Amino acid sequence: MAELALTRLTGTADPAPSTPLFVNMTPLPPLTAWTGESTRNGQLTVAAGAEQLAAAGERTARATMRPSVYSFGSVNGVRKQSLPVDPDWIVGATVRIPLVSPINRRELVAAAEARSEAARLRAADARTRTEGEIEKTWLITDNARRAFTSMASSVAAAEENLRAKQIGFREGVGTSAEVTDAQTALGLARAQRATAAYEYDLSLAALLAASGQSERFADYAEAPDRQTVNER
Repeated sequence: MAELALTRLTGTADPAPSTPLFVNMTPLPPLTAWTGESTRNGQLTVAAGAEQLAAAGERTARATMRPSVYSFGSVNGVRKQSLPVDPDWIVGATVRIPLVSPINRRELVAAAEARSEAARLRAADARTRTEGEIEKTWLITDNARRAFTSMASSVAAAEENLRAKQIGFREGVGTSAEVTDAQTALGLARAQRATAAYEYDLSLAALLAASGQSERFADYAEAPDRQTVNER
């Protein structure tokens, strides 16, 4: 399984990549597809469970305000062992209406209603925050992919410029300063493209986590359309 491990320590002082930075060339699924998966988010699952539990508590509290009804029935299946006056069957119902209670049932219902409303608001807030996080990370990921793609031409142009300056220097029509400047420009272009890939990987991981799909990161990291920073 691939992991987003950007750097690791080696025997030298310089960090070396353990997993190459990558960008998927295929555009992300639309935002609506990601928000539709938000119910898989762990925080939303917990909030929804708390909301359902509070609603059940409210229903239980309200039930204390209602009469209790019990029904019963019996059928005599062995008549030969019964007295002549014994009935063949009997049914009945009992209604229990508590007039005096050791607890204040109205306050009990009011407290349950308050807990249910608070749980509903927390669940709604969690959904709003999660959808906002999904939208933000989706936009960052998509922008990073576009930037990475557009920078390929900048790197190619910087490489061609460096090659031209090196040829000019060897033929005596250029200076070493021009070669150095060209090398610096190429390094900057490559660094900017690597930064875009780094931002893509981090935001993609955050997007998958927000939508409850963290396990799918390996699918993106190993997808056929994956392109690393050294590829164009």
